[in-house]
Amino acid sequence: MANTICNVVASFLQDLSATHALCVTVGTRLVPGTNMYIAGEEATTGNSINIIPYGGGPPNIDGNRQNPRIQIESRTTSKAKALGVQQDLINLLHMNNLVTGTGRGFTQALQSAPILLGAEGNGKYFIAVSNYEIKHLKIT
Repeated sequence: MANTICNVVASFLQDLSATHALCVTVGTRLVPGTNMYIAGEEATTGNSINIIPYGGGPPNIDGNRQNPRIQIESRTTSKAKALGVQQDLINLLHMNNLVTGTGRGFTQALQSAPILLGAEGNGKYFIAVSNYEIKHLKIT
């Protein structure tokens, strides 16, 4: 179930044009397995994102609406890029309707600013995250 949510968001991000602010900040379009990873796959390069599922609220009693949550982690080569990628994601995804073959999902960012977690690899990469709830997406 949660992997489906990640795939919906990944598909939406993959369709962004190379001139979109997020793609410009990353340096290229988002490509699964290259600079966009899903459900905890390990990023091996800088300037990449990882879409990770987590909990969420219970499904609606009618069985047609669900409230999954995701976290998007960015791994970049500078603090400025880490914050820029996350702010671009928040600006793009908050209050956005994701329309897919599986239904409609209304995305809400759970915070207004990115969360900078720190550095790894002796300061070579900077990690930041943002969190989202996707409302009313029927998983099939």
